[in-house]
Amino acid sequence: MVYFWLTIQTLIASLTHIIAKAVVREITPMTLTLLRSGIAGIGFGFLISFSKYRWVKIEHKDRFKFFILGFLAVPLNQGAFIFGIKYTTPANASLLYAMTPIFALLFSALFLRERVNFYKVFGVVLSFIGIGIVFAEHGLSLNVEYLKGNIIIMFGAMFWALYSILGKPMIIKYGALYVTGVTLMVGSLIYLPIGLYDFVRIDFSGVSFGSWLGVLYLGVGTSI
Repeated sequence: MVYFWLTIQTLIASLTHIIAKAVVREITPMTLTLLRSGIAGIGFGFLISFSKYRWVKIEHKDRFKFFILGFLAVPLNQGAFIFGIKYTTPANASLLYAMTPIFALLFSALFLRERVNFYKVFGVVLSFIGIGIVFAEHGLSLNVEYLKGNIIIMFGAMFWALYSILGKPMIIKYGALYVTGVTLMVGSLIYLPIGLYDFVRIDFSGVSFGSWLGVLYLGVGTSI
């Protein structure tokens, strides 16, 4: 049963890049990031409210940490992903996000002072080999027209890796669902003024039903 749900999760995640690329053709990246994070934040708010986590209280010393995690998760990671996918291909985005474990190893050594042992290095080497094989077979499109998007996506992967590393102690302390939910709610509030600036200027009459379904998919399927 575990493998079944892992397969479902992999399928859902694999469609993220393709659907996001389709939606940004009709909805600007700034507004799409607002909608995606807003839907996810509200969804997690309901989940937390009706779960055991509704009684959890954040310690005062951890509030700023949640602010940092929220800033990394939404304006930086989700923002970079949505902006980047507009200027590159879904295949490029997928390959660049595959570098996340590499960034995570570097950040864990830098911020958590974790020892970089043989097994971790071996894992990174295998990751490089795997990415290299995919590059060799299918290739990473290095056209100048995709350079901007590729760079933004790479930074998105770095922000995601940094979020994962800094969020690890918080997850151990508060639980994965609670940390993810609060992070998305905080990140959505941080991003709200930025997203609204663009949101009020969009004519949504030209947005197709398929794109709205895509927004729901990104907000619910791949974020909650």
